[in-house]
Amino acid sequence: MKGGYKLWALATVLASASSVAAQSSSPSAVTSARENILYTQTGCNHTIYCTGPILDKVQRSGIFDSDKTFVDMPTRKPVKDIVAAFKALPANVTKTQLAKFVDDNFAPAGSDIEEAELPDWTETPPFLDSVTDPVLRGYGMQLHNKWKKLA
Repeated sequence: MKGGYKLWALATVLASASSVAAQSSSPSAVTSARENILYTQTGCNHTIYCTGPILDKVQRSGIFDSDKTFVDMPTRKPVKDIVAAFKALPANVTKTQLAKFVDDNFAPAGSDIEEAELPDWTETPPFLDSVTDPVLRGYGMQLHNKWKKLA
């Protein structure tokens, strides 16, 4: 079932936050529970897109108008080959040389995006029926409505 896990995960998060909210009359406890459940993220450790000298050099170079452009560019080659090509650049690499490195090793931003069909998507997901907190229910509906675009 495509997308089923995502919907289950969202339902679990919303149900957990709603349960904490229902058990507490303290607004700060409710807010804290929502933040802990909805905003907890794991660290990123990708050699190119999260840490390291490639990201640092490209982002500081001013090649792109937006800091988001580079991290949206898929690789054209295996990561190890890109890292090796980067290490082969001169220590005082010029903006032109760095732009060529990026063009040679990365495809245009968003070029890896393909439309997806979500056969199990419904306008009104049943799992939201069990979410009693109106804020979490509204958030869940907003997120649910984005699945078609995010997929």
